[in-house]
Amino acid sequence: MPLAAAIILYPLRKEKWTWALPAFLRFLSWFFLLLLLFNPKLRQVGQNIIKPLMVVLADNSFSISHLNATDDALDALAAIKNNRDINERFEVKIYSFGNEVTLDDSLKFNAPYSDFNQAFGLIKQLYKDKNYPLLLLSDGRQTYGNDYI
Repeated sequence: MPLAAAIILYPLRKEKWTWALPAFLRFLSWFFLLLLLFNPKLRQVGQNIIKPLMVVLADNSFSISHLNATDDALDALAAIKNNRDINERFEVKIYSFGNEVTLDDSLKFNAPYSDFNQAFGLIKQLYKDKNYPLLLLSDGRQTYGNDYI
């Protein structure tokens, strides 16, 4: 580098550190130019914990109350809802079914009939791309619709 250019870029003064600011600015300009040239891609890696799904189908038909099993059905449903191990491992979805399927965990046992085929078909349609355990709370008496077996 010629002496004249060195004098212009880095003036010779008797003060200490007068060359530091121009040198630092030159470093920053080269650094950002190289940074733009290489174009680094920064990505953030995160971790999400997704619980598997567990579907509970509870029979809400009149046949449960006719068999005097309403307390057993309500106790079984409460045991599932209040079980800490199940709730930690699964995302529990509770559906009640009779003549229609509802996303509801309160059972009144007032549906006129049980249509298992409709309930299974709706659940299969809702969660067609997922693998899930299915828990069926019922007396097993199908009174309407196609045979679910």
